[in-house]
Amino acid sequence: MGRAGRALPLGSSHKKVFLIGIPSGHIYGKIKISLIKYGVPPIGLACLGAFLSANGIPVELFDLQYLEGGWETVFERIRRDRPGIVGFSAVTPAILSIAKVAKVIKEIDPGIKVVVGGPHPSALPEESLGHGGIDVAVLGEGEQSLLELAQGRPLETIQGICYLDSDGRARLNPPRPLIEDLDSLPMPAYDLLPYDRYGYIALDRSLIVYSGRGCPFNCSFCATRVISKNRYRVNSPEYFVSMLERLKRDFGISRFVIGDESFTSKPERVVEICELILHRNLSIRWNCLSRVDHITREVARTLKKAGCKMVEIGIESGDERVLRETHKGISLAQVEKAVDILAEEGLESYGYFMLGLPYETVESMRRTIAFAKKLRLDFAQFAMFVPFPGSSAWTVVQEGKVLRCYGRDWDDYCRFQTAIVGSDAVPPALLQEYYRKALKEFYFRPVMAGRVLQKCRSLDDIAMFLRMGLTFLAALRNS
Repeated sequence: MGRAGRALPLGSSHKKVFLIGIPSGHIYGKIKISLIKYGVPPIGLACLGAFLSANGIPVELFDLQYLEGGWETVFERIRRDRPGIVGFSAVTPAILSIAKVAKVIKEIDPGIKVVVGGPHPSALPEESLGHGGIDVAVLGEGEQSLLELAQGRPLETIQGICYLDSDGRARLNPPRPLIEDLDSLPMPAYDLLPYDRYGYIALDRSLIVYSGRGCPFNCSFCATRVISKNRYRVNSPEYFVSMLERLKRDFGISRFVIGDESFTSKPERVVEICELILHRNLSIRWNCLSRVDHITREVARTLKKAGCKMVEIGIESGDERVLRETHKGISLAQVEKAVDILAEEGLESYGYFMLGLPYETVESMRRTIAFAKKLRLDFAQFAMFVPFPGSSAWTVVQEGKVLRCYGRDWDDYCRFQTAIVGSDAVPPALLQEYYRKALKEFYFRPVMAGRVLQKCRSLDDIAMFLRMGLTFLAALRNS
């Protein structure tokens, strides 16, 4: 093991750690996830599992998306194995579900420590503990903190956690520094997951992978900074490409989604990664994410040559003022240029849009829909703005001057379910109406049908797009 953690001797008597990825269906509101053939793996938990295993801690990882028997299987295993720790990763709309499960775990064995990490507890640690059943909230990156918990170290000595003391009071310890040498970490423990059950749009069976962590930008709607502190740290190209090579060789996976939010922010590194992929003859297909101002013709050609199929870009709004207020630092002209470059270089594009942002009006939403239709996008995702804790927009909504939040509890914080924000100009019901309108107007066009038909080169392609269509129609009916 590298500098990020001291390896324990083999045969360590530490109790087993259970890591549980909860079903993601409710997070996506009323979208029927069951209609989608493939799911998304809990990569954060796989990273933790690999780190613990490398340091002598026995680990099991349960992905509830595909676990036969669901929660009953998990509870039965907890009764049988009595793990020392049961850990979860919590986005905001999952925290209440996790708290309910935590209480059941405590009924089974009060001695089990229930630990929760992820964006929500990193932003609101004391509040997360207040739901009951949860003993420890891990703030930021969890590898070293969870390892020290598993080793049984005194809670007051562990950096980067918030815990309940013997009197039931929340105690917040000093923060833990970010891991600087990502190459010192083991590859995520995909072997602990049903890796053949994962996939992605336009790629079918595939795995999500990361070549770095964090993002150096400060978009108002994003809560990534609670984990990464506005920094982007990266693996070396050699480490990352070797991981892809191993996944293809050992797992039979040849399609990947590079999930880094800032993957193309270092063009020289992107070129080096692509050259290594070509030099090793990996013959892989992959998608990546990019900011529009990082897309140049040279970058697009390099990506395409190395097997990239699609580039996903955050566009957010088709209104200059609303876009400016997100602090994203891009313009509509840059968006148009980037999408045109991708189309001209033979790369598919997937644009992300958000309705209901601060300073939104009916006219700005209309401009966003018109702008999305004008662009040469292959796919688009529309979501309703949700003020996640940890984002700067969360503070704006808490003030209640520009935008107000109508969510009853954390379960409502879903971008694809019911509008929970509103203003005098755009009340929640109107936001919901324009969300449906955006989906219909973008996808129910002859040009989109033509693009889908052009992409269908096999029966598998046809089946994939049919599944996507059914999911889309179900979302429209239930929103």
